[in-house]
Amino acid sequence: MSDESEDDTPYVTVHQAANLLGVVARQAHRYGENGRVRTRKAGRRTMFNLHDVERLAAELAESRALDAPQKPRRTLAPQATGDALQANVSAEGMPTVAGLLARVHELTDRLIDAERRAAMYEHTATSQRLLTDESNSLRERLAVAEAELQRLHARPWLARLLDLF
Repeated sequence: MSDESEDDTPYVTVHQAANLLGVVARQAHRYGENGRVRTRKAGRRTMFNLHDVERLAAELAESRALDAPQKPRRTLAPQATGDALQANVSAEGMPTVAGLLARVHELTDRLIDAERRAAMYEHTATSQRLLTDESNSLRERLAVAEAELQRLHARPWLARLLDLF
């Protein structure tokens, strides 16, 4: 349903609406086409009524909560940090195997992330060095071209014309 009246109701873009609704942009457009959210055209863009989007987001959240399984999901590798690691302590105060494995998984993930960032920074540094070398080469070529231009301008016009033949 389109709302063509000019009122003070705020409108948001399709990407903002999709983000608030937790859906993709195409689904947000469908909600507008089905009349669940009022829309307005702004040039070629479709703008979505913020109040309608928030109302629909609340409805969808409630619906998802009802559809969600009641049992908590199990994960393959538990992520342990701070409190979770302390929960994996035996009665004697020693860490359990599960707690230690969780800590190993956490540290491994952090190490992989650090290696990825180091590789990215190394690539950036290499690119910067190549750009600096290329920049210096271009400066040298520009200096040579400017010197040649100065030399040509220093010669009389008749001599320059005779050089063409």
